[in-house]
Amino acid sequence: MAVLDVGLPGLDGLQLLEAIRAREGMAAMPAVFLSARVMPEDVQKGRDMRAIYLTKPFVASALLGAVDKALAEADVEATDPGGW
Repeated sequence: MAVLDVGLPGLDGLQLLEAIRAREGMAAMPAVFLSARVMPEDVQKGRDMRAIYLTKPFVASALLGAVDKALAEADVEATDPGGW
């Protein structure tokens, strides 16, 4: 499970997740993005990567809910032969 900020110096969070998922056995790793980037295209990029995208500021309960959802979806995907 990865919780990433999109706005990182050098390699942004989207690129970092792509690099992590390119590693053997990591393609289905669940992820949550936290970002101050709220433009629809930024949010869509995160969602296109099968990640949950939360915008800042956020409340702790939203983050916990997103982590729970991402992990639950990963469990379903792991048992579904048609999953990612």
